[in-house]
Amino acid sequence: MRILIVDDMPTNIILFSAILEYAGFSNIVTTYDANKAIARLDNYTVDDHCDIDLVLLDVIMPGKDGHAVCRAMRKHPLWSRIPVIMTTPEKKWREETARACFDSGATDVMFTPVDSVELIPRIISALGQKWERDTRLKYEQQLEATLKEYRIAEARLKYLVTHDDLTGLYNRRRLDESLELASIYTRNYNQNSALLFIDINNFKTVVDSEGHLSADRLLVEVATILRNQVDTSHLLARISGDEFALLMENIQEGDEVSLANDILEACSGFVFRSDKHDYPLSISIGITRINRHTHSPGTEILSHADYSCQLAKQHATNKLHIFSENDENTISREQERFWKPLLQESLSSNSFSLLYQPVLSGSDNTVHHYEVLLRLDDKDGKLLRPSTFIPVAERIGMICEIDRYVTRKAINALDVENNTSTISINISGESLRNHEFILHINDLLEQSSVKGSQLIFEVTEHDAIQKLELIRLHMLRLRETGCQFTLDNFGSGSNFKQTLERLPLDFLKIDGRLITNMPNDQANQTLVSTIAEVAHSSGMKTIAGHVDRPELVSILRNAGIDFMQGNHLGQPDTAVVNAAPEKLV
Repeated sequence: MRILIVDDMPTNIILFSAILEYAGFSNIVTTYDANKAIARLDNYTVDDHCDIDLVLLDVIMPGKDGHAVCRAMRKHPLWSRIPVIMTTPEKKWREETARACFDSGATDVMFTPVDSVELIPRIISALGQKWERDTRLKYEQQLEATLKEYRIAEARLKYLVTHDDLTGLYNRRRLDESLELASIYTRNYNQNSALLFIDINNFKTVVDSEGHLSADRLLVEVATILRNQVDTSHLLARISGDEFALLMENIQEGDEVSLANDILEACSGFVFRSDKHDYPLSISIGITRINRHTHSPGTEILSHADYSCQLAKQHATNKLHIFSENDENTISREQERFWKPLLQESLSSNSFSLLYQPVLSGSDNTVHHYEVLLRLDDKDGKLLRPSTFIPVAERIGMICEIDRYVTRKAINALDVENNTSTISINISGESLRNHEFILHINDLLEQSSVKGSQLIFEVTEHDAIQKLELIRLHMLRLRETGCQFTLDNFGSGSNFKQTLERLPLDFLKIDGRLITNMPNDQANQTLVSTIAEVAHSSGMKTIAGHVDRPELVSILRNAGIDFMQGNHLGQPDTAVVNAAPEKLV
């Protein structure tokens, strides 16, 4: 503790110093002049810290008085926190004198004579107040620094989940969100919009001949060409390997065709050069118009543009095709003619297969639960993944029926084997919004020996935010039976804060793209650690999927991830182990 004594009377300085030293305060600085007092404070101020802890200040001094010094201290960002005890030669309390001192910013006022019995307790009290203020300020600064790190991490996470890593363009998630909004705005405000689906012709030739690194360079060059042709008011995205999409909102009729022709012309003379060969390349563009008559969801609009692009590839010269009503009827007929009977037959003949992949504890590698993975046995004996048929099932209105089938089959499998394991079942937002589905789950639990606590329902963030309050209500009803919930693809939505605050969640499953890039991306490691901290502070556990390499395990443990899942840890199997958690790795 360092105390500064400012008094023009040497006898007072000697007296105060003696009292302080007797009480154990040996670090004392003195001065007889108000101006030198400011200089002393300045000398002991380094960077963002002043090494003076208290000032014992005489009110009446020649030239600049104690009030002026005190006011100067209170205007300084660092000195303002230093307690000031002002002393006055007046021998008894005067209200006017005390008020003037406090108005100047004094912490305390003492009238003569000053003795140790009175001075030391007041100094200790003032220093205690300063310690409390400094401690509070320190905690506030630490909190601000932590919040700043969270804000940076959150901004980085938002960027990653809406942008393509390779090209820097927007990605499929951002396009899907914008398409849904564009469809709503178009209907409500009578605007014209359009979606252009752009595909690189003969891209596979470059991949096969030159490898993936050269193919990545090609994608970046094509992205640069597209970016130079597109106005910033439009949304340009890379949505898969060699496929790009351009969303044009609130445009005049014909603008989309004009821009599409400009893009075709800009790419017409493009030659990709490698060390081995030159590759003249071209693109194909499919266009879907969005207007007040468009009632299709965003995924269907994108599907129409994709279909148009495939038709454009068949054109001999102009690689451009605009989606029409005839095209839509053709797609609907083809999909319904092929998929609807196949899905109906699969449901009735039990041709769907359920596989179970273990989800391991990050602390001891024991199995915590199993995720149920749906596969469809096609006529050629191949197992089709859900990404092949689930979008079609959603389009033709069969997704709830498939969800009921999966839950019934999974619960019955546990019941027949008297299995006490916990399983995680993926369900659609459509089912979770359906009251009949909630009753279906309750009936299955009542009719079996399976407990609600053995079930974890997994829903994607994109599905969860559709009619959020209704989904929240249904989740709460299922939680009454002991069921738990996982939010899949966490971070893929633009408003995940609201999702976390409103939904009764038990687990967050982190977006797989963040996981796979962790060994080579320090930023991803920081983001995953931040997500784990956010989850834990909200009482939730974290799950990392896509663990397909051994080095990911230690990285995820260091990031604070609770559970892990992936082919490196355990391949999907047709059965669930009925036992105490088994150590796999």
